[in-house]
Amino acid sequence: MTSHDIKLSVALCTYNGHRYLYDQLESIANQSRKPDELVVFDDRSTDRTIEVLEQFSKRAGFPVRIHSQPRNVGSTQNFTDAIRACRGEIIALADQDDVWNHDKLECLEKLLNENPGAVMVYSDAEMVDEHLQPLGYRLWEAVGFSKRDRKILESVRGTDVLIRKFAVTGMTMAFRRVHVPLVTPIDRSWIHDGWIAFTLASIGPLIGVEKPLVNYRQHGAQQVGEKKRSIYQNYLRAKMIGGKHLFAHREMYCSIRDHLDRHQHQWPIDSLLIGQLDEKIRHLQDRIWLRENRWRRIYGFIVWASGGYRRFSFGWKSLLQDLLC
Repeated sequence: MTSHDIKLSVALCTYNGHRYLYDQLESIANQSRKPDELVVFDDRSTDRTIEVLEQFSKRAGFPVRIHSQPRNVGSTQNFTDAIRACRGEIIALADQDDVWNHDKLECLEKLLNENPGAVMVYSDAEMVDEHLQPLGYRLWEAVGFSKRDRKILESVRGTDVLIRKFAVTGMTMAFRRVHVPLVTPIDRSWIHDGWIAFTLASIGPLIGVEKPLVNYRQHGAQQVGEKKRSIYQNYLRAKMIGGKHLFAHREMYCSIRDHLDRHQHQWPIDSLLIGQLDEKIRHLQDRIWLRENRWRRIYGFIVWASGGYRRFSFGWKSLLQDLLC
């Protein structure tokens, strides 16, 4: 099969996004490699989002399928439905408020075709403000995603990175439709991109493009964003959040552990990964216990000696947060 024969779908999820949606749609329409379809799932928008989408569909030059959810389902379920509705062999994800480089789809498709063993490709992104002005740093820099991390993701041990940090962002990724039965349904405890990246890394390599292929718009109304923070700023943020994120993360990793365990017979998932996820869950439980213990500054070093902070969190930085926040 040649690249010309391969169909490519873009899955776009929207919710009250008309303010920035036009820019994103135009960047998709201006791709050097046009999508074979744009599949849009709208989560019951109450603004002009549907109107913008319908106007765009009349002039797009490729099929635009617009689905409106019967009720508000949230972004995670919305992406599950959009991904399952795609017909192309390759699926690229899109958020409603970013702007793509004109060669994004071309680059991602080419990389997947050149690496048949890869289960996903993804790229870096330029961080911009709401007016698309550069903020002076890139996505990988903001999340502390190193060259060593990328090399590990290209190996069979990519989950060693993703079990510690959320490093691959949805609007930069593309993957193969053949893997949709493993990727979906996306558990509601997760943001869609973290779940997709982890489940796919459990069966094969993820290959990154160092070139930024997306302008990642940062604004006050978005569900998730990435800011470049100093150690002190991260401390203040952790102090404000408290320990509630640990309970949420424990639920997340329990759900993905059970999901992968159920799929071991259909997919080449290493049984050692299930054990590793069990260790991650125990580590999160240790952190919860430590934060709730009045003698935590004494017991903290006992928990540190177990090695969980180095394997599953951010080392001494996470330990200090648990001791001081």
